[in-house]
Amino acid sequence: MLLGTVALRANAATTADLLTEALWRGAPPRSAAANLRQYAADLRRLLAGDAPHAPALQSAAGTYTLTAGPDGLDSLAFAALAEEGRRALAEGRNDTAADRLTRALGLWRGPVLAGLPVPAVVQEEARVLEDGRIGVLEDHVEARLALGRHADLVGELTVLVKEHALRERLWRQLILALYRCGRQHDALDAYRRLHGLLDEELGVRPASPSRELHRRILCGDPALDLPRTGGGAGLPTAPRAPWQLPPRQQPFVGRGTELTALSTIMAELTPDPGPAVLALLTGPAGVGKSALALHWAHLARRRFPDGCLYVDLRGYGPDRPRRPDEVLTEFLRTLGTEVPAVGDGETELLAGRFRTAVTGRRILVVLDNAHRAEQVRPLLPGDSCGVLVTSRESLSGLVARDGARRVALDLLPLDDAVRLLGELLGERDDADPGTLAPLAEHCARLPLALRIAAELAASRSGATLTELTAELADERRRLDLLGTGHDPFTDLRPVLSWSNRHLPPRAARAFRLLGLHPGRHVDHHAVAALTRSSLPDARRILDELLRAHLVHLIGPDRHTSHDLLRDYARELTTRHDSPAERNAALERLLDQSAHSLAAATAVLYPYESDRREQVRAPAVPGPLPDRPDRARNWLDAQTANLLALADTAREGGWHDRLAALSALLHRHLHVTGRYAEAHALHGLALDGARTDRDRAAALLHLGITEYRLARYPEAMARLTAAHELAVRLGDRASEGAALHGLAQVHERLGRMPETFDHHRRALEIRRALGDRVGEGTSLGNLGLVHERLGRYTEALDHYRRALAIHRATGFRSAEGDMLNNIAIVHRQSGRLEEAAASLADALRIYEEIGDRGGAGAALNNLGLVGINRRDWRAAGQHLERALEVHRAIRSPAPRPRPSTSSACCTTSRGAMPGARPTSGRP
Repeated sequence: MLLGTVALRANAATTADLLTEALWRGAPPRSAAANLRQYAADLRRLLAGDAPHAPALQSAAGTYTLTAGPDGLDSLAFAALAEEGRRALAEGRNDTAADRLTRALGLWRGPVLAGLPVPAVVQEEARVLEDGRIGVLEDHVEARLALGRHADLVGELTVLVKEHALRERLWRQLILALYRCGRQHDALDAYRRLHGLLDEELGVRPASPSRELHRRILCGDPALDLPRTGGGAGLPTAPRAPWQLPPRQQPFVGRGTELTALSTIMAELTPDPGPAVLALLTGPAGVGKSALALHWAHLARRRFPDGCLYVDLRGYGPDRPRRPDEVLTEFLRTLGTEVPAVGDGETELLAGRFRTAVTGRRILVVLDNAHRAEQVRPLLPGDSCGVLVTSRESLSGLVARDGARRVALDLLPLDDAVRLLGELLGERDDADPGTLAPLAEHCARLPLALRIAAELAASRSGATLTELTAELADERRRLDLLGTGHDPFTDLRPVLSWSNRHLPPRAARAFRLLGLHPGRHVDHHAVAALTRSSLPDARRILDELLRAHLVHLIGPDRHTSHDLLRDYARELTTRHDSPAERNAALERLLDQSAHSLAAATAVLYPYESDRREQVRAPAVPGPLPDRPDRARNWLDAQTANLLALADTAREGGWHDRLAALSALLHRHLHVTGRYAEAHALHGLALDGARTDRDRAAALLHLGITEYRLARYPEAMARLTAAHELAVRLGDRASEGAALHGLAQVHERLGRMPETFDHHRRALEIRRALGDRVGEGTSLGNLGLVHERLGRYTEALDHYRRALAIHRATGFRSAEGDMLNNIAIVHRQSGRLEEAAASLADALRIYEEIGDRGGAGAALNNLGLVGINRRDWRAAGQHLERALEVHRAIRSPAPRPRPSTSSACCTTSRGAMPGARPTSGRP
């Protein structure tokens, strides 16, 4: 007790009388003074030791003082750490604050003087110390809230508010943590419990900060959300959670029952990681499933602090439905996860990568417009997430097998339909419920039809609503049902026909021709090509279609339409435009797209200018990217449209245009690792080839793609056929390219004599043609053969000559390959510094141009250099990064090669390519 009393008053004098009171509680023996001196002497001996910072008990003039510093007494260490943590918290250094306050709280093992009766004379000191612990605990919670650890804190704070029921700050922290977890209802309920507790216990209402927090939650103040960026110098920027959800439609009327049903289903998500929750929104076409899903998802944003992934699966409409592997690839890229290169039928690999990427994260996944369960099932996360699927079908399989909870969406109730029309029409004398009701009924009470009708009514100021309603009624008798299984309640044709008829003629024609576009989105260039308009006119046409709700924006100059509108537009153009007019529009679009593609590839891949496919001059010009960043952005945005146009070219019999798209897209698809898409495209080109020249090119591209996918027998067969055709045609350039490809396949199969022979023959052809890029490629690959055979002097000579050519021609990926290979020779020869410098240059080039396979090879070789240097830490880091790249892109893995140098140490990671063959170009 003596030690506890003086420790509570450390570095302050305590009188003998106070200590006597503390030790004997008002009933001291006659020997108390002597006993106290003896106790002090015993304590002084116990404290004496060799520790440099041990506390010491000193006595003077009837007082006793325990002298100590933070290193000698836990209470003082606690105070110092708490002060440092609070200072860091005030300065926004939240990581430091959390660390110091964690260490401070870690010094506590229980209540003050646990197990001892606390003397009355020191109860105030004990209470102050205990209150200080609670204050530090609150600061600790504050720091972790600032670091975004609200999900971890909910359970802890729930216990704390029970233990310290009148500490309002803890209540506020619990309320904020619940709100940031998307549990707004629970946050408001916690405030109500606080309010009732304070009223019952103290007869007061919550303090001003608590009331202000309650008000801000009610109004959804975005300032309550956790900031997404670090707060100080040196702090990392937190990754921004993806939020892909399109804007919701306004105004939005009704659907209260369905919104509540969705919220009830998603309330099954638990704060801790648990099963994913799947809601299925079904109903007839045009009933507003997507609008409802988007509206609910925006309202529920705070339930999903880790973001939202959205995709239109295109289950219905003119477009090809989205394949699960395409969607998974986009989701993984959005989440910042490496995307493995896969072939056909390997969706499960991507699905597994996706489930790993989202595990433990509270993400909303919106899968809009699904057609069948098989389209949805690979996209389902394993845990923690909410999934919202919309479909015209019942998708019973998702309910029976995957536990989906269905919400069926029917037509808008008449009152809601009338109210929506009224809000859309605004102030209008004849917009009374009696007039609007029949108009709503003729629009089948479908939200899309109601919006189009309202826009048309607003644009026809001279017509009454009664006249418009009668006109609509007449048209219903002349139109067939629109793809809804003969359901009269979803007959959109009257409204759409009416909409089209009252558009200006050029906009009506544009709306029809947009139905021909096979891609998912259009810009003003595409509109200009389809309609043969000037670019300013195309912009004005799109504005007119936007106002009529016939297209909507999904990005800067990116427009799309509801799938029913696209169906209807395609039908209109078949009815009103001749086959010659439709074909001419598609030819203009194909020529414009191919011309822009040629311009973009010329900027990104200038070393292929002498072999680039020639395309027609377009009747209507398209974008011409003039910088690498613009070219790459344009290609990334348009690749899906270009692939869809390849399908259209095949269906329309435009075989030369299909061949051009195949040749022009080949390099970009390979550099970006889209091997499955390249395989599909070149397969189309081969099927559609009508000349030996086009067939040879398609075989060559397809063979190289199959080589990239490690399908070596198929690659050998394709490239052999391409070589035979090139020889028959006398196409020496294609002959050299085919020999180059065959050499690469032979090398992968370990057939070095054949590899050397094919590269030598390719080099002779390319030199005869004056093909400098091809010459550099063949020289580099011959150097690789020499290096594999241990002829390092010859290898280095070939690599250096190839490097000079690649630098002169701007073939950057090949430049990186040669630097990588030169480093291999240096390492084999023991020149480790030169090897490391060359590899650093190669890695920089690969990363600048996005060549992940090259980066993996350079990282692997940097790891081997680290082993030779006995720098195990650097070696391990580089080899682990190399292995991650290899797994991500599933690059073909050659056999490990034994080293001929005593300086080399082989590892199990030798399967990553060491020296790289230059991929060349077909």
